[in-house]
Amino acid sequence: MPIEFGLYDVESIGSLEINWPNGLVETYTDISANQYIYAIEGDSLYCGISDGSLSVASGRLWLNCSPNPFEGVLIVDYSGAPGVTAELAVFDLSGRLVRSLGSSALDGSLQNTVWGGSDDAGECVPSGVYICRLLAPFEVVMRKVTLLR
Repeated sequence: MPIEFGLYDVESIGSLEINWPNGLVETYTDISANQYIYAIEGDSLYCGISDGSLSVASGRLWLNCSPNPFEGVLIVDYSGAPGVTAELAVFDLSGRLVRSLGSSALDGSLQNTVWGGSDDAGECVPSGVYICRLLAPFEVVMRKVTLLR
């Protein structure tokens, strides 16, 4: 949900506290003004994104899964440094590959795909907790997702 703060001529935010619906409270300090930021529950606050896009200027992998929990379709947004090839997959909590979502050449822009809650054979998987993983040669990012049936 986009939120814009009217800071007038203030150059930085001394403290930003986010109270997430699950009860988690995150506090960030000394955030420069006049930039787009993107907060991910339990993960991080991405700063320094100048044009409102969600690309990762630092070259690091970025992964977001929403809605979470989900009932029908999970939207998987991801990004990373140009020239890097990354594999996106879903695993169960025992580490078994449930669904390969493919391999992608990253270009620094936001990319996305969807997972409809089925395995590689096309069978619906049961309700439960799964791990979405974005894997590149020198980095991996994972997000826990909950499927409700």
